[in-house]
Formats: sequence, C-alpha cells, structure tokens
Amino acid sequence: IRDSTDEQIRLNEETRQFLYSDYTPTFAEYIAGSRPFLEQIVTPLMSGSRQETALSLAHWVSQIEHNFPTPQHSTAKGFYPTADTYLWGGTEEEVIKKGSDWCTELARVYCVLCQIAGIPARIVACYDLAREFHGHCVNEVFLEEEWRFIDPQANLYFERPSGQWASAWQVMR
Repeated sequence: IRDSTDEQIRLNEETRQFLYSDYTPTFAEYIAGSRPFLEQIVTPLMSGSRQETALSLAHWVSQIEHNFPTPQHSTAKGFYPTADTYLWGGTEEEVIKKGSDWCTELARVYCVLCQIAGIPARIVACYDLAREFHGHCVNEVFLEEEWRFIDPQANLYFERPSGQWASAWQVMR
C-alpha cells in the first residue's frame, strides 16, 4: 500500500522557496461553459475584488454541509448517520450535491470554484505528524502576487499586521 503523502512536498525551510516560486501556476485555466453547475454558483459571488470573491466562495463552501442535499435534510442535520452510509468521492458537482462536510472534498470544491472565478488556488494538506491519520485540508489562493491561506470549511483566514492575508508558511511560523 502506498501512502498518499509519499508524493506530497512537505513545507519546511528547505522547500519553502520552491513551493512559493513557480511550482504552482499562478493563472487559472478554465474553459468557460465546461462546468455549468459550478459556474451558476460562482457567477453571483464574483462581485467586488478578487479577495472579496475568494471570501464569498469560502463562505459558500462552508455552508455546503448545511444546505445539501436539502436544507431540511442536510449533512449537518444528520443526513448521513454513519460513515458507512456516507457517499465517498465524486466530482466537485457531486461533492456539493451530497452535502459533503469532509475537508478534503471541500478543499477540492473551493479550488475549482476559485479557478472558475479566475483565481489560482491550490490544496494544502496539514498534518499532525505525531498522530497517525490526523490532519486537515485547506487552500491557498494567489492574490496580490502572493499565496494566501484560507480554510473554506471553517470560512477562516489569517491577517498579518499589514492587513494582508498570511500564507500557509506564515501561519505555520
């Protein structure tokens, strides 16, 4: 069995410059019309600056578990009573429609929604290396020529004293 972390690059002092260089493209390639369901979500949330759009998208993603499959029978209200009844995986469209509350799936959805909005985004996996299978997936978005940390599941980001968002590296430090 291969550990999925084998192919990930650990963010540390040795890798920081590489990961914050040209490692991840800073342009969002998207073919308009190729994902109409997701475009219907993104379009009304694209008012204001790219940062405001990134925040609006994070807020929307944080509400998936409360609004799907329906607000009355949502994941947050116990639609999936056990992990055995949960529908694992699927496309981003399916992740939304099933009402996922799993951070990895929500990070994927947020990444794709940002890319549709023209905001480069990437997934960041955070691990507690002292504990097996303990971690959380978040994102970074490329705004104002820098990668910025955001947790769309918790609708959370961190500001530096300058008022700009912190990167994952800065949050770690």
